[in-house]
Amino acid sequence: MAAAHREGLAHLRLGPGSVLRTGSGQYRIRGLAVMAALRGITSDSPQRTDTEAIGALLYAALTQRWPYEGNAHGLAGLPKGVGLIAPDQVRAGVHRGLSQLAMRALTTKGQEQPCTTPEELAKAVAAMPRIRPPETPFTAGPAYHRPQPGGYGPQAAPPGPGHPAAPRCRAAPARPSSGSSRRCSSRRWAWGAGSSRTRC
Repeated sequence: MAAAHREGLAHLRLGPGSVLRTGSGQYRIRGLAVMAALRGITSDSPQRTDTEAIGALLYAALTQRWPYEGNAHGLAGLPKGVGLIAPDQVRAGVHRGLSQLAMRALTTKGQEQPCTTPEELAKAVAAMPRIRPPETPFTAGPAYHRPQPGGYGPQAAPPGPGHPAAPRCRAAPARPSSGSSRRCSSRRWAWGAGSSRTRC
């Protein structure tokens, strides 16, 4: 908007529907010098009008409220009779520097350094210390499951409809030791040739 005003262009109808954000993170303003002309809107101080509109957009972005008593653009307005309230008094957690910047753009009353033109507002934004973005909350990973005996490869999916369970392998019976075999042979001979019973 500062560049447009340097070229003698004003918007005069700047609102949430006029600001577009591209996929690369840049912002575009539509309807510049067109929407006001189509509606026959004029202003004695176009720079102040557009600056106040930018302040209203910043206010709405910070508080999710429209900075006037009437509802507009799908946002609830401020309570009647309370006047213009700073964004950090409307919603907790609002950055104080941005709250003051919105007020400097919205009104000249009670402001030591009001912003009356988009150029002044742009300089005020550039003079602000850099705001650190909010930290991304830590997300815990999936719970660790101790691998089952028999391997560390991927675990097979549990059986479901159409997927019968795989047959389980049974342990082979232990073979008798050579000593046990010898005892059986000796006992077999001990019963004598007339008996067919064998005890182990």
